[in-house]
Amino acid sequence: MAKKRKVVSKQKRRETRLNQYPKSNFQVGDLIRVNDNVMDANWVDLPLGGWVGRIDKVHRLPDGPAYDVIWTPETLKQVHPVYGALAEKEGLDWHEFGGLLESEFTKYQGEPIQLIDPGDVTRYTDRPLSSDNMIDRIRMVFGLKALEEIPSFGEMAPLKTYYDYFIQHVEFPFEAIFVHDYSNAQYPFTCQGIDNPDETDFGNDRYGLYCYGTNPDGTERICPLNDLVIHEKIPQKQWVEDYCEWTCAF
Repeated sequence: MAKKRKVVSKQKRRETRLNQYPKSNFQVGDLIRVNDNVMDANWVDLPLGGWVGRIDKVHRLPDGPAYDVIWTPETLKQVHPVYGALAEKEGLDWHEFGGLLESEFTKYQGEPIQLIDPGDVTRYTDRPLSSDNMIDRIRMVFGLKALEEIPSFGEMAPLKTYYDYFIQHVEFPFEAIFVHDYSNAQYPFTCQGIDNPDETDFGNDRYGLYCYGTNPDGTERICPLNDLVIHEKIPQKQWVEDYCEWTCAF
């Protein structure tokens, strides 16, 4: 008769594996200071030296622990704006950092926080905008340079700017699907144009731009531009998705 095999739970196997990894000398909640010679892993010529943060998570790994850190408010007040702008462009949260190694920081002793100066950052701030990058394309709408702050959605002035840019660059008509905001019902829709927010009761700083067009039976429809879904092969898709990104993310 075959001997029964001892069953070991996944949790027990995980604990056994972790016990073979180097132990961490820091724990969640500890305040740490990044060493002066440490550079940002995403932008290798931008320093993180002097930054102070609180450990949020500890990862036990074969080569040693790695730590996720949330930067202190005092640190963030001193951070050069280029860090936040670059993180925003890549969809990262600049209030935190993941993957710091123990060799890259020490325990924070309460000394005054002084960050290492990043020096000349013009290679980032003066770079040309890329039409392949959605955030850069939104900056083009407002005539901004790389890393300049994008106006927030919710005010009439930037909405009017977006309207002016949209009607100058987007060809009408184009085919789309209107998705009802409440029922999620979908209807074919031919977009004929965009209403000027200064001249209509529909478009405004709260709801954004409204488009007008026709249903398959020829009846007219007016709906928020945000409620359109456009097929991949239709070139106007990018313009509409950029606008939707602006209204949702900014």
